[in-house]
Amino acid sequence: MRSLVLALICLATTSAYATKARMHSLNQDADGSYYLLDTRNVFLNPAQISLLKDNANFEWGRQVRPGVTAPITENEGGFVMAVGPGKLGAQLGRVTSFNNLIREVNGYLSDIPTNVASGGTFVEGQNNLDIMYGGVGSLRWGGGLALTRSKAATGAAGKQSSVQAFDFRGGVQSDRFEAFGSVLLAAKSETDLATTTAKLNEGFGLKAGGGFQITSEIRVYGQLTYDKYSASNSTTFDYDGKRTSIFAGAAYVRSMANNARIFSSLELGWLDEKASDSHNNPEESFKVLMTPVTLGVEADGNSWLRLRASVRQNVLLGNNKTTMGGTINDNDSNENAMNSTAVGAGAGASLNNFNFDLALVQAMANDHGRFEGSLSYVF
Repeated sequence: MRSLVLALICLATTSAYATKARMHSLNQDADGSYYLLDTRNVFLNPAQISLLKDNANFEWGRQVRPGVTAPITENEGGFVMAVGPGKLGAQLGRVTSFNNLIREVNGYLSDIPTNVASGGTFVEGQNNLDIMYGGVGSLRWGGGLALTRSKAATGAAGKQSSVQAFDFRGGVQSDRFEAFGSVLLAAKSETDLATTTAKLNEGFGLKAGGGFQITSEIRVYGQLTYDKYSASNSTTFDYDGKRTSIFAGAAYVRSMANNARIFSSLELGWLDEKASDSHNNPEESFKVLMTPVTLGVEADGNSWLRLRASVRQNVLLGNNKTTMGGTINDNDSNENAMNSTAVGAGAGASLNNFNFDLALVQAMANDHGRFEGSLSYVF
């Protein structure tokens, strides 16, 4: 047990300045890692906020989104600070779970927005806000709320789009295990059209997951996600959508001399998403089975420079199938394809209490890659 505690303290120390740019350069999700400690983990499990030093963070970068012809900025900023017996955090501009569902429907079930929104796409929320608070009792604990609420003119006279969502998160953590979850309620994206309104409404979304530290170097983890949504206009389309995903994995993280760390993970992911229409239009579906492997390294270049790199790819097993509408070209099936090799590299530099992170990520279906940058300040 003592070795597990020491490993956790060591990882927390080396991650004190961590950022979204670091996560992407190590091929981890922007909302945190299941096995690498990082400040971004508070969006996966809010209980980890009590591990963080007081800090302010600023993130910038661009990301391709379905329905747009050029990458769009995804800037963020926020803080964590001690308030009372715990830690309070807030973040501006983070991409929320509901925004990610909108992107998935727009990108992989594109017949739905084409039919419902008359050739358009469902609109994402803007100016999102996260608030978190956590502390330490017999366990580390934390909770948070991601709030989305925005309205914008569409350009047509008297027409507008509106988005809202309330995502409640919570979790606990010890030195050996953690459990976390979230509930998404009252989520909707609506756009006024010429004679009707295109709606994507999620009445209920649930996530539940956890992790267990088997040894100081080996960790297992998993997550279950369920979303129930509807996509409709008042005339010809009314889809009832259900999305279920299961994700599990095991990771090996080894600390080495000179503050270096290497890691590897093997994961299994399964996704089943279907949307049936009450007006007898063809069912839309998207199914994925994948076994991605991730390899990475992070080490000090000198006293002020830290370097990192990683690669992630699906191996051997894996397939995806998309069924949309009644057109043959809309029904695609791939086995261990399309190419999923994603490479990331980055560097972090420290100056007093400031830390600068840069990342270059060349991801799936993105041959030209993208740059991301972050600045954080510990106070």
